Amino acid sequence: MPLRPRPETESLTNRVHGGCRLCELDRLGLGADEVIDFSVCSNPYGGPPGLRSSLRSVALHSYPDPDCTAFRSVLSQNLGVPPERILTGNGSIELLRLVALAYVRPGDTIVVPQPTFSEYELSCRLMGAAVAAFPLDEGEVFRIDADRLCAEVRKLRPRAVFLCNPNNPTGWYLDKREVRAVLDACEDTLLVLDEAYAGFTRDRWESTELLEHGHLLIIRSMTKDYGLAGLRLGFALGNEGIMGPLRRVQLPWSVNSLAQAGGIHAVRSGGAHLRKSSFRLAKAKERLIAELDSIGLSVIRGDANFFMVKVGDATSLRIRLLRHGVMVRDCTSFGLPAFIRIGVRTPEENQRLVTALRGVL
Repeated sequence: MPLRPRPETESLTNRVHGGCRLCELDRLGLGADEVIDFSVCSNPYGGPPGLRSSLRSVALHSYPDPDCTAFRSVLSQNLGVPPERILTGNGSIELLRLVALAYVRPGDTIVVPQPTFSEYELSCRLMGAAVAAFPLDEGEVFRIDADRLCAEVRKLRPRAVFLCNPNNPTGWYLDKREVRAVLDACEDTLLVLDEAYAGFTRDRWESTELLEHGHLLIIRSMTKDYGLAGLRLGFALGNEGIMGPLRRVQLPWSVNSLAQAGGIHAVRSGGAHLRKSSFRLAKAKERLIAELDSIGLSVIRGDANFFMVKVGDATSLRIRLLRHGVMVRDCTSFGLPAFIRIGVRTPEENQRLVTALRGVL
């Protein structure tokens, strides 16, 4: 008999994420330096000043600190959260997998608003859970109705709810009252609050104030706002009861020494850089949307550093733009084949996108 994998793996499909794939660029005869990448939503101004210098003294011949002690200490001082309530990971995706591995059981029900980040569903299905989609309506510009979500949570009493705030790819940001209402509905449910893009929102509120609830796990990424995508770094915040099982299932040394050093530098010295970058990106977003409006495109603005545009055939448009040296995110994998997602970049790069769009449309 042929060797068969676990049945949960057989129904999974290959994930699609933003970012350049060199094999695709090779097929098109393009080099990575010839493409402006709007398919990712990271800080186009890169990491904070002095980042590269902070990495030069890292001892590459030694194992990294498996507990990320120094990095968690800096985070603790910055956030006002005790170090034992902080768990670092190899980007937010590793932390999501740990949640599924530690808490999700075969047959559990998981609630996930959709469209949203695909890794929530994939991680839970891998553990044999049933994912109950909470569909977002295009007629309501894909906003999450918190009251309706609360009713769904109380009805299903799921094992976990995954809430991306601001949501990817729609960009809408729930306020504190709305998230608190969902958390109150999670009487025996874990609420996983993914704030990967919260650093780019104008009216950001501090979610750590809700940690005392006990059923909340906050996940944050440093690859987006601090521009550390190549280092792969994120962290989770929760009470000690939640964090213990996550630590027990985490691979040792999952956060390398360079990532730990970069994270320490970013937290200590990157505040001004992040504020300046966010201000510049907000202005650039407004100008870019105005240009797209003038072309006659329908834009869903959202509250983040990215937004969706309705274009008809997103897959075809993405390829045509790529041939012009511009890459956008095809939202077909989100279940939205008529939409692309655009991560805002510098004004000069944004103008390149507008020019390419005018050409292909």
